[in-house]
Amino acid sequence: MSAWIEIFDPVLGKWARFPTSLIESLPPIPLPDHGALPGLADDDHAQYHNDTRGDARYVKGADHTTAAHDALGIDADTVDGQDASDFAPSGFGLGVPLSGEPITDADAATLSGFYWVSTNTNCPPGAGTYYIHAIAHSAAQYVHQICSGADANIGLFTRSRIAGAWGAWRKVWDDTNDGTGSGLDADLLDGNHASVFAPLADPSFTTKITTPQVQFPAAQSASADVNNLDDYEEGTWTPVASFNGGNGTRSHSSQIGDYVKIGKQVTVSWYLEFDKGTAAGNLTITGLPFAAANSYSGASMRHSGIKPVAIIQAYLSGSLISMEQLSAAGAVASVTVADINAGTVSTLGFATYFV
Repeated sequence: MSAWIEIFDPVLGKWARFPTSLIESLPPIPLPDHGALPGLADDDHAQYHNDTRGDARYVKGADHTTAAHDALGIDADTVDGQDASDFAPSGFGLGVPLSGEPITDADAATLSGFYWVSTNTNCPPGAGTYYIHAIAHSAAQYVHQICSGADANIGLFTRSRIAGAWGAWRKVWDDTNDGTGSGLDADLLDGNHASVFAPLADPSFTTKITTPQVQFPAAQSASADVNNLDDYEEGTWTPVASFNGGNGTRSHSSQIGDYVKIGKQVTVSWYLEFDKGTAAGNLTITGLPFAAANSYSGASMRHSGIKPVAIIQAYLSGSLISMEQLSAAGAVASVTVADINAGTVSTLGFATYFV
């Protein structure tokens, strides 16, 4: 059974029925080039857009430039409204070798990101090119930069921009760039390099000490080296009139003593006023600030109230000063309570001894 196709005839106003085989046997109907139609050139249809017929809804060919895009704010040139210049270019330090366009002045690195500076303008001391990592906020008025050499090992530097004003570059110190001659504050003492001081292991002074004071520890740090001065001390002590048979009602009206200790040597001075009262035995002076190492040290003294004899002398033994009298015949005897007048008696003197 043959297939049929119906075609509506607008002239007759009714449908005509034809077999499909007839329709398929007809030659193709040629279509004229629309450019050959009267009054129209190729692609010049009213519904088509071109630069001549452009309107505000369309961008002309002349507008397809970077500058024009920036001025027009074309979405194709922005990401969520942000211009492409707000982003680091691909490969600009983001996990791959730095490949962005360089800048020529470190002061221009005021937006957060990574920069390659091709000159040393406003860069740290050195030569060559530089890498800078900038961290910025508040319209680039506050920026912190970290800088290193791109083609030379100049170390690591940092600086900040505060309220629009750049501070000086500061070097970051590590265990590879400190030590003698570095200029690092940690290598200085009150602004003086360590080389101006005498080494502890082998002190060799070329000038005299000019400090107001030389401080020794409160507790002596004794040294076995005979050439070391390991102690200095000065102070007061309280001399006491003591009798080896008992002090009884002995009393003092004045007890004054001073001393200076330099290393092992001690010098003492005293002034003593006392009343023997009911004391008994031999007279000594006790209360020395340091005990004498031996009994070979003598004392120079003056007294008042001890009965006249040829000589009154004293020597140090341990922590006391022993008083002796030397007769005209050369006999030596201790000064006893019987040799001391009643009432106020005084004695003063000084002695130097070793501890």
